[in-house]
Amino acid sequence: MQCAGRSRDERRTVGAVTAVALASRFWGLGCPKIFHEVATLLILFDFILKSLRAYFVDNAGKRADVLLSSRIFEQVLNLKLHACPSSSGVFANRLREFETLREFFSSAFVVALVDLPFILLFLVIIYLIGGSVVLAPAIAVPVVLLTGVLLQWPLRRAVDKEIDQKSQKHGVILETIGALETVKALGAESRMQMEWERFVGQAAKTSLGARLITGTGINFSQMIMQLVTVGVVVLGVYQIIAGEMSIGGLIACTIIAGRAMAPLGQIAGLLSRFNHAMAALKSLNEIMALPVEREPGTRFLSRSEVRGEVEFKDLTFAYPGAEIPALRELNFHIAPGEKVAFIGPVGSGKTTVSRLLAGFYEPTEGAVLIDSTDVRQIDPADVRSHIGMVMQEVILFQGTVRDNIAIGAPFADDAMILEAAKLAGVHDFVSRHPQGYDWVVGERGSALSGGQRQAIGLARALLSNPDILVLDEPTSMMDMQAEKAFMTRLGQALGDKTLVLITHRPTLLALVDRIIILGNGSIVRDDARSRVMRMAKKATEAKRQKARQEPGHE
Repeated sequence: MQCAGRSRDERRTVGAVTAVALASRFWGLGCPKIFHEVATLLILFDFILKSLRAYFVDNAGKRADVLLSSRIFEQVLNLKLHACPSSSGVFANRLREFETLREFFSSAFVVALVDLPFILLFLVIIYLIGGSVVLAPAIAVPVVLLTGVLLQWPLRRAVDKEIDQKSQKHGVILETIGALETVKALGAESRMQMEWERFVGQAAKTSLGARLITGTGINFSQMIMQLVTVGVVVLGVYQIIAGEMSIGGLIACTIIAGRAMAPLGQIAGLLSRFNHAMAALKSLNEIMALPVEREPGTRFLSRSEVRGEVEFKDLTFAYPGAEIPALRELNFHIAPGEKVAFIGPVGSGKTTVSRLLAGFYEPTEGAVLIDSTDVRQIDPADVRSHIGMVMQEVILFQGTVRDNIAIGAPFADDAMILEAAKLAGVHDFVSRHPQGYDWVVGERGSALSGGQRQAIGLARALLSNPDILVLDEPTSMMDMQAEKAFMTRLGQALGDKTLVLITHRPTLLALVDRIIILGNGSIVRDDARSRVMRMAKKATEAKRQKARQEPGHE
């Protein structure tokens, strides 16, 4: 029994030893596997966190891009014309600076900004592990930050100058491309090439200066980071010799010091981008501060119906920066449905009358009244919805003929477009083209002739069936046959609309009942068409008679 009991005890002991041995063996085999899995999970977790951080930064940048770009473009469309910069190229480049701002806030700057507070945490951990080893990174951090602050001043000046010069350079190339035909016709290629090279040279020189400052900051930061690593190792060795720190602690301090200094290693490059972003922000703020047609808090009157009565009352107007007024104490009244022509020499103020009527500019003195209401009290869009305008130069946009006719009336159906096109004479030349109304007009209407562009401009004006029609030299690019057809169709379309016609063509005066002659911004004569035409005929006969009486005349 004792043997049996001993045998059972021995078996239990052997079993226990075997179990412990097996457990030990499995632990020995499993430990590296466990640590390997943990390390893999940590690395994977770090990768996921960094990916999420990058995703959220990019997503925030995308949302800011959509919201801000929409707001900026809305501001541009709402600008008062007198507030627009004289150079469209410079203005466009200023708007492009928004991309610099967007890229900055969706770049490493946000990540580095988030990492900066952790520098203090890393320094505390280094102190807890290595004590005095923390001195190396603790001294380096303020040195790098101070260097960045000192480099700010020259870098900011260089960046501001660089952006200015790039805007001018961009302005030159846009203006040259837009007027390439004129440049070639005048043989001005060499002049424009010289202008371009001058601005490119200036911008390159300034950009080089900014890059040198940035490069100096980056190299200095990297040097400090290397010195920090050396300093941590040297101080750590003394700590190990003194028995105050292990080799593992030194390795940990070295790794953590590298993590602490990593955000500062990017500081010079980030400061350069920061200055570019701040300069871009300054430009955009200047644009956002420009006066707009609809100031916040302004309440306009709504006019759903307009009879077409127009009055200029004691009106004086000067363009911004001009010393001489374009119009002086102008007084006239146009009854609803009346057809009036404005004629006069170049610079007499005819086109200015149409611009003031549409609310593009505000009078310096006096008022423009529509149906006895000052146009400044009516929403600009409301005013223009009742006015059909054909400007002196008709600008078409990239797209089809249909798109360009309906650009101001996106909800117009095909029947409305076709009716306006027939009245304006667009249908005549579009119907002969294989693409019809899907004919792509090219940039600024380059695929069409001047007369065809003017016809599309008239179709635009007629599409919304306006109460007031303003035509500024509507046939200046048409031949006699096209002009005759234009007059016939326009006569059919006018009906009881109020017509304001600005022209140098005597034939178009048959469309009006009254003529106002302007000279040097003032009214020279305002009378019925028949009397003005008789007066003009008598003046012409008098000149001919005088010419016959001059000596030497045969």
